[in-house]
Amino acid sequence: MEWMTMLRDTNAFDLSATPIPFRTAHVGQQDSPVPVVSQSEARADARLIEQEITRLTWAVLDGGATLSDRQRLAELVNAQHSQRRRFDR
Repeated sequence: MEWMTMLRDTNAFDLSATPIPFRTAHVGQQDSPVPVVSQSEARADARLIEQEITRLTWAVLDGGATLSDRQRLAELVNAQHSQRRRFDR
C-alpha cells in the first residue's frame, strides 16, 4: 500500500505559473518555481485539486459543463501533468 500513497504525494500546484494552452511561453516562464509549502499543506492542496478535477470531469461527461468549467478542467489537468513531468525528470 505504500506505493499507492507515494503516487498521490505531490507538491502544491501554482496554477498562475502554468502556461496557457496553445501559447508559447518565454524561457523564464517554462519552469516557474513553485512556492515552498509544508508537506501536509501540499497533500491537502493536491487532494483538493484532484477533487475539483473529478467534479469537473463528471460535469463534462454528464453534459452539464459550461465553457468556463471545461477551461478550468484543462488548466488543472495541464498543471497536474506539468507537476508529474517535474517528478519524472
